[in-house]
Formats: sequence, structure tokens, C-alpha cells
Amino acid sequence: MSKTIFLYFHGGAFIQGDGRDANCGFIAQKLLDKGGADAVFSVQYRLSGYGGLNPFPAALQDALSSYLFLLNDLHVPASQIVVAGDSAGANLTMALLLYLRNFGATIGVPAPKCAVLLSPWVAPFYYDMDANPHRGTDFIPASYPRWGANNYAGNWPNARSDSYITQLGNPFPTPVPIFANAGSAELFYEYILQWAEEMRAVEGNIVEVHVEEAAPHDTFLSAELLGFEKSAWGVAAKIGEFVGKH
Repeated sequence: MSKTIFLYFHGGAFIQGDGRDANCGFIAQKLLDKGGADAVFSVQYRLSGYGGLNPFPAALQDALSSYLFLLNDLHVPASQIVVAGDSAGANLTMALLLYLRNFGATIGVPAPKCAVLLSPWVAPFYYDMDANPHRGTDFIPASYPRWGANNYAGNWPNARSDSYITQLGNPFPTPVPIFANAGSAELFYEYILQWAEEMRAVEGNIVEVHVEEAAPHDTFLSAELLGFEKSAWGVAAKIGEFVGKH
């Protein structure tokens, strides 16, 4: 029986977090118990928040390297790999799918089985929260995405519109089925829904959106801290259903 391996990219606005148990252990447990994973390969990609080091495309290079490691070193078939991430890690997941769409055939790298995005950060530069209807129901201060977006972009030209950094407004065709979770009380809720509609409008794309009612940003990471354990485990079950049918 074939195994399903999750290649996982953690959140943290590209400036914080890591792939170790203390940060991603709860996430991995949900994926292993309910999300259809037989193993989770949680990646320690380079962060951008330290003295100007490691701006884009460092994290994308590491994401690609980790995918190639599974394929070429561990000999895991692409059809058994689910690429996944939360928040900035979900942004990175989409950047990897875009890279594989643009260059995968040229370099002989196949697409993964499917993708799972948890509260994807599809519009990093939309960080002015004054008029956001969910400003009072989420825990993210406007200063945090501002810090992350600008450090990640560095001096990259046209970063605000670059499709590898800003997915909103930059839909693309992909053969990879996508599951996206969004909390209806999170700051990025409307952006995620708009992005999903853009991607669905591309012929051939499969994008399934699950709305986590009354949930803030990224409960997969913060459930145990904020009291959303039951809700997050429900999302994990939905992921398992999605992975099982693709």
C-alpha cells in the first residue's frame, strides 16, 4: 500500500517559526491522525527577518530543494507527496506550485499529488488593517505582516505584484488539486475567498475551500493557545477527506 507524505512549510510571515516539534508538532499530529498523512516532512527553510539576510527567493529555493530531496534522495513518487503549509508556508506552497508549472517540465520534475493551504497568506502587502471588518476578531497586529512582507521582499523588483510573492490577482493553471482553509473571523478571509475564485476561474483548476466558522487566522498553529482545538481537528478531518479522493 502506498504511503502519503506531507511536505510541510510552517507559517510565521517568513520571519519567524521553524519546522521543529515545538512549533509544528501539533500540526503534524493533526495531519497524521486525521489528515491522511503517513509521514510529515516539516521543512526548516531560511527566514528573512534577520539583518536583511535571506530575502526572496531564498525560501522558495529551500522549498524546491526539499521537494527534490523527497523525489531524488528518498525516492518518494510525486503521486504520494502532498505539499502543504500554513499562512506564509501556504504562500510558499503556492509559489512552489507556480514554479513547477513554469519550469517543472523543463527540468523533469513532476507535480505533487495535491496541495493543502491553511489560512494562506495570498496578499502579503495588504497589511493596512484599519478598514478590515475582522480587525476585532483576529489576533494579528498590522505591524506583523508589514514587517514580514517587506523583509521577505527585500529589494526584489515589483515584489507587490510578483506572482511568486503575491498570489491574489495572479491566478495560474495547475494540475494539482488544492484544498484551502479560511477562518471566517480572520483578517485575510476575504482575500482568500477572492484568490480562490480567481484560481477556480482558470480552466482545469480544482480548488476546494473550507470555511472554518468564527475562527481566527491559522487555527492549525494556534488552536491549543486560543481554544480552537475542536475546530482545528475538524479541519484536519476535511483535509483527510480531500487527500483521500485525489
